[in-house]
Amino acid sequence: MVRNIVLVIILLSSSCHSQQVVEEKIKECVKEVMNDGNFLNSFDFYELMEDCENAFIETGILSNATKEAYSSLFEQIKAESRKDLLETINAILSIEDKSGFYFSVYEYHVNLFYRCPYYALVTEKNEIDSTLYWQIEFLKRIMDSSYLDTSLTKQLLSVTRNEDFSKMVYRAPIILLAIINLLNKK
Repeated sequence: MVRNIVLVIILLSSSCHSQQVVEEKIKECVKEVMNDGNFLNSFDFYELMEDCENAFIETGILSNATKEAYSSLFEQIKAESRKDLLETINAILSIEDKSGFYFSVYEYHVNLFYRCPYYALVTEKNEIDSTLYWQIEFLKRIMDSSYLDTSLTKQLLSVTRNEDFSKMVYRAPIILLAIINLLNKK
């Protein structure tokens, strides 16, 4: 009995450590991409996404940083007119101008949505049923649909485990996806 408990503890701790390593690999890759980007200013991508998330909250289109609130955010972006979302659009464009990171550049999307997460998944032999695996799958499909398929966005949110969604490394691609949808609003 004690031996089984010890084995469970060892497995859980190695799984947590493996998850942290995968998350660090993603962050390192994203940092490398950002360093190669020739941006006006030096910045941390995850802090930039946090600033955007705060802008969503401050302008009232996002109530909090939960999956449910993000699901509502995507519905609101789809339903409302560009005029109704102008305050949020202007806040996001201001953040974009300050950082020099242009949210609509497809090359960044490939790196942030696919290349960096895939690199971490493969190098760390992450499990196939992980949030990361499913995020890569759905983000690739979303990119292929020109970012407009809200059913895929809902599926992306549903496959992201709550404990992972609370971490910016998993939430950042969803924030960027919301920004892309917002800025592409006609």
